[in-house]
Amino acid sequence: MSKVSIVQNILAVNERISNDIHQLLAERQVCTINLMSSAGAGKTTLLEQTIKRLKGRLEIGVIEGDVETSADAERIEAAGAQAVQIITQGTCHLEAHMVQIALNELDLEPLDILFIENVGNLVCPAGWNLGEDLKIVVVSTNRR
Repeated sequence: MSKVSIVQNILAVNERISNDIHQLLAERQVCTINLMSSAGAGKTTLLEQTIKRLKGRLEIGVIEGDVETSADAERIEAAGAQAVQIITQGTCHLEAHMVQIALNELDLEPLDILFIENVGNLVCPAGWNLGEDLKIVVVSTNRR
């Protein structure tokens, strides 16, 4: 039996682009955080509160990943940060080339921190580097 492996090639391209992103943001001294969680765990609420509490002390930008809507980017802008929405149209995670395109829509000069709010999924996003300095997972449970 023969096997055809295309995953390696896809991940290799993603790694090259994520390295370029990391270098660009490091040169500009922008700390980049990839924020991941399952859907509805509170990523956007956490970002809204972070933006409000750091207002006037740090400049924050956010790249929002969502399967269908731009509602989260609107909430981020209302909280006072730059935001760019990536609508993945069904893709369960962000990839480096998507982030690279979104970076062109942000004014990187004033930024201290860039959050990448990944699509609400814990399986796929963990395996795709986006040029970030840190990955943070938000976990929530319901109280009964």
